[in-house]
Amino acid sequence: MSQAVLEKTDLETFRKEVRSWLSTNFPRSLENQGMIMFAEGRGPDGSDFLRWKKIMAEKGWGTPTWPKEYGGGGLTRPEARVLQEELNRIGAFNPIGGMGIAMFGPTLLEYGNEEIGRASRRERV
Repeated sequence: MSQAVLEKTDLETFRKEVRSWLSTNFPRSLENQGMIMFAEGRGPDGSDFLRWKKIMAEKGWGTPTWPKEYGGGGLTRPEARVLQEELNRIGAFNPIGGMGIAMFGPTLLEYGNEEIGRASRRERV
């Protein structure tokens, strides 16, 4: 079997795992809400939103391509793409974001070192 076929098989297995996890964990009350909640001023104060944010963080899927040791999912880019496709398919969204996720974290991952990483983790705790 070629590498491409193996990768496709692995991704399809991963897709099934994602679908199963999402069907168990995503609160249907948030379906197709995403950024609309914020635009309408409803914000992240509901219990379903907070639960969704917590379980996505615990899974590491709020920052899916970040290494697991830094709180991420440790996913490959193709796996992260599958995750996003499956979130989109059911009207789900990633509840974790902001400047730290979009800019600070990636900068540390690219240019930081273990000493900076330890200091950053220490400040958050």
